[in-house]
Amino acid sequence: MNGVRERFELAVDAHRAESLELALADWSLRHGASPAVAVAFAACLRAVNEGHSCLDLAASPPAIPGEPAFCSRDELHDALAHSALVGDPGRPRPLILDGQRLYLHRYWSYETRLADRLRAMLLAPPEPVETGPLLPDGGLFDYDWVTTGETHWQAVAAFVALRHRLAVISGGPGTGKTYTVLRLLRLLIEDAARKHAPLPLIRLAAPTGKAAARMVESILGGLARMSIAPEVATQIPREAMTLHRLLGIGFSSTQPGHDAGNPVAADVVIVDEASMIDLPLMTKLIEALPAHARLILLGDRYQLASVESGSVLSEICAAAGINAFSRSQREAGHALLEFTDVSSAGGLADHVVTLQTSHRFRSDSAIGQLAAAINAGKSDAAVAIGKA
Repeated sequence: MNGVRERFELAVDAHRAESLELALADWSLRHGASPAVAVAFAACLRAVNEGHSCLDLAASPPAIPGEPAFCSRDELHDALAHSALVGDPGRPRPLILDGQRLYLHRYWSYETRLADRLRAMLLAPPEPVETGPLLPDGGLFDYDWVTTGETHWQAVAAFVALRHRLAVISGGPGTGKTYTVLRLLRLLIEDAARKHAPLPLIRLAAPTGKAAARMVESILGGLARMSIAPEVATQIPREAMTLHRLLGIGFSSTQPGHDAGNPVAADVVIVDEASMIDLPLMTKLIEALPAHARLILLGDRYQLASVESGSVLSEICAAAGINAFSRSQREAGHALLEFTDVSSAGGLADHVVTLQTSHRFRSDSAIGQLAAAINAGKSDAAVAIGKA
């Protein structure tokens, strides 16, 4: 039987594998890897190209594309344990084995750094929030569509963003993400003016130029429909930029101009279409924030996954659950959170709000039922609704 390199060459010729997989397998063999480790190395690269940050050894035993698993799990773990190219979280090497997850070192580093910064943001003490303006008598949010015993999720999202350094506002089209953000910005600006404090430096950004342009269009449209004092309206930002421009990442390099040592000048950073942000870019974004800054991520947890590796927003939302908060957060929100559930999901739950009501179509309409079925993964029901 041909060796690993020759079999990878056949896979590349048959368009079952990428040339870079062959090159990586060849490099690892030349640097002392066993055939099993070389195949695992290439499989890690393939996993990254498919949008994953690591290779799940329990779910996807490594194989040369088009062939069955290269070896048994026991043989693979023995080869990884004895390879000089494989380390663990306390012993960095080109490959990092963390339980059943095998990483390229670069992506293990991104994931670890992102987790560290997220943990620091979650540990920041929550700020006191005056909930009066968020309630029906406050006049800031429209409560006409909220029935007795229901929660106004847009107002809750503003409360969460005011209370924490990290907030995620998830919702599909028409659920009011821009509506919420405009009122949040108004509160931040009015609060600073009332305290005679410097106005917050607010940056708006998105992963792409098209998304940034849509963000500005939505902000301007919302401003035109909102009753707001002129001196406050003039402080609402009217420019959004790509994340690459915000971070100072040029065309010729992936290294940002802004990082922990040279942070972005901002007090509040709001990022739209955050579901499109991959693991490396999200890590660079969070590392470039000043220690005091708020980060508000907007997006749909069910749509527009990142093209590159790591679906950060959906992973954060999945870990947080859906609209259940700690007892301390419920107590701080008073009547605003009266009808919400108590969470057992851990620290992230207090930072994520999923907007529930679309103001473009009714939940019992055909499109509303179709969206609900798709989001719940009920493919048969979705097909049946689509055919109706």
